[in-house]
Amino acid sequence: MNNNYKYTILKSVIDRGIQLMQNDVSEDMFQIWLKYSQSILEQIASPSTFYINYLQVILSTMDSTILPDQKLRMCLKYLISILPLIK
Repeated sequence: MNNNYKYTILKSVIDRGIQLMQNDVSEDMFQIWLKYSQSILEQIASPSTFYINYLQVILSTMDSTILPDQKLRMCLKYLISILPLIK
């Protein structure tokens, strides 16, 4: 898989997450996006440190006291931080 394709796919995952943030994010909507983002990152970056670190971010979102929009922000922050490294 070429890097431009990986970059474009990851960028679309981030864009969908940002669009989701513009609404009131429910736990169900977050979980759907989370599974989608995890699946895409697994396809374009597994096995790698990027994917393993993302799984750690996902684990940190399991805390039930964190609101869905905060969980989404945590995931987006990580994905945005690795986006330039994918290209």
